[in-house]
Amino acid sequence: MGSLYNVDQVAGETLTPAERQALESALGYFATSGVVHTQDEDESLFPRLRSCADDHPCVHAVLETLERLDLDHQLAHEEHKVVERLIQTWLRDGMLTPDSRENLKLVLESLRERYRGHIELEDSVVFPLARTVLSATVIETVGKEMRQRHTSYLR
Repeated sequence: MGSLYNVDQVAGETLTPAERQALESALGYFATSGVVHTQDEDESLFPRLRSCADDHPCVHAVLETLERLDLDHQLAHEEHKVVERLIQTWLRDGMLTPDSRENLKLVLESLRERYRGHIELEDSVVFPLARTVLSATVIETVGKEMRQRHTSYLR
């Protein structure tokens, strides 16, 4: 996504084959890896953390953080739809209008900031908590589910 922050450099001109490939790759990445990451958390990790809240009072303090991360997933999904629509237009037309270019820049910046905060919460709060309150068996099961999801989804 980093190269897409240079929207101004290419948005007013016809796309080169390399730029077109970069845009298509970015769309592919977020349509697969982004979706799988969200599923990993929403279907495997977060439910298990929530389910052990009664046994581990420290989880109660993190439930609000999990809600924020769930909201991040929803908001990012909506922003990704906007980015996909704009990039599909860009690929179809070969260029972006000034308004579309500004909209794309704003949404990409929002996504970047959302992911920055999201990853920080995962790394500093959620993952350390999971290592503390989930048993080795549960962590192994979560990992297995994630591997299966990645393998089946990314084929």
